Amino acid sequence: MAKDIRVRLYSNSKEFNSEMNALAKQMRIVKSEFEATRTSVGVWGDALKQSEAKIQYLTKQIELQKQKVDQLKKAYEDAATKKGQDANETQNLARRLNYATAELNKMQNELTQRVSQDFVENIFSVHYGRCQSLVSEPF
Repeated sequence: MAKDIRVRLYSNSKEFNSEMNALAKQMRIVKSEFEATRTSVGVWGDALKQSEAKIQYLTKQIELQKQKVDQLKKAYEDAATKKGQDANETQNLARRLNYATAELNKMQNELTQRVSQDFVENIFSVHYGRCQSLVSEPF
């Protein structure tokens, strides 16, 4: 009498698929919110407002991407434990996890660059404004 034992992987579960779909939907919503904000500022809009919108967008995207990486990591670890690291599904999850991690790293780097750029631009504009006022004042 042989027992039919089935291994249920987290990556094959409805919960995993619905969480991944929900994250993808949230990412699309955040992107559309950013586009709406960006276009409402207008072509000649305030650069500071555009920059703030971009920073908020990146921050939200990073949080969602972190959740995606966490879910993929959980699925990968589950598959590796139950099926082994050489199984096709485990390797596919490893690939997806690597791409999601790379995307997270790109987003974090872009946010760091954006914040650094804004910092430098703000310091320049403050100092430039002071220099302008010194030049325009009569002696």
